[in-house]
Amino acid sequence: ITADIKNFYNEGDRDKALVEHAKGIRQGNIDMGKDFKLHYNLSAQESPIFGNNGQRLGFTSSMGGQQGCPMSSRTQCLHLRASMEEIDAQVKGDGGVVSGDMDDVLLCVPTGMAVALMAKFKANLVPLHLEEVPKKGQWYIKNRELADFHENAGTFLPRTRGVAETKDKDGNPIKGYGVEVAGVPMGDRGYILAVLTQKVAIASSTQILISNLLRFADPL
Repeated sequence: ITADIKNFYNEGDRDKALVEHAKGIRQGNIDMGKDFKLHYNLSAQESPIFGNNGQRLGFTSSMGGQQGCPMSSRTQCLHLRASMEEIDAQVKGDGGVVSGDMDDVLLCVPTGMAVALMAKFKANLVPLHLEEVPKKGQWYIKNRELADFHENAGTFLPRTRGVAETKDKDGNPIKGYGVEVAGVPMGDRGYILAVLTQKVAIASSTQILISNLLRFADPL
């Protein structure tokens, strides 16, 4: 199951995130935590926000950070990890894993435990002031008959069964089931082939666009 965290950068509780940050034993963790707290507790002289009169506005906040900021990314990921560790430990014995890439979380768990563990994960997010967006989530089950059963039963709704469809160079349809994790397709052969075919097409069109822009910029 893939899960997307709503407003991952904007709504995380910074103090709770720093508690997780402080658990790191390396000095670098401690130093970065201090830098993070200083950076996001700005005085009126440092504030990047201006009022109508052109004066800097002092503000205090306890939530979130800037997307793309290295300090924010690291701290918010440590924050989110707190919601995953207990479930990850619970499923390891069954060959499962819970992992994440920024605000995208992957729960690779036994099918019979999936609904209960997903509910537990959502509950774990609440004290962290974070929330999952179920409509953005997808799921994949390797066993086709079992997957068809759960799709017909609506077991994981509003999350949808991950699917990819496209056509090859000869116009033949390609379709398969799976999910993407950090941009990598995971699923049956048809899904992986469909996703990679789509990515190649995007890369080719981008290459043509870049070539045309370069030609425009330097016609000689």
